[in-house]
Amino acid sequence: MEQNGTENRRELVASALANGCSVSDAATRFDVGRTTIHRWKTESEFRDRISELRSELLSQAAGRSAALVGEALATLGELLTDPEQPGNVRVSSARVLIDSTLRITELKTLDDRLLALEQQAKDAT
Repeated sequence: MEQNGTENRRELVASALANGCSVSDAATRFDVGRTTIHRWKTESEFRDRISELRSELLSQAAGRSAALVGEALATLGELLTDPEQPGNVRVSSARVLIDSTLRITELKTLDDRLLALEQQAKDAT
């Protein structure tokens, strides 16, 4: 029973740390010693779990952001093409659209190249 309670606390602490909570705050929140948490952080399994939880959080955030990209682009497009908007607003909208497009293109290119390299490595084994 005690082992299960410890595992539950380890998971809660890992989740808190993945969400940006400090060791001190996690220790207080879950009644675990700071030294214990620091010891857990030396274990690769615990560090891997924190990384996994952070990755899940980032994936969820990316999904929520992606769902709003169309609306954001539409808003920028409206600002850019609205002759009643001040020039600085239109220029800022244009700059954001151009920068975003370039960044998305760069990321897509890198993703394609990485996938190709992974496939080559897989084929070579």
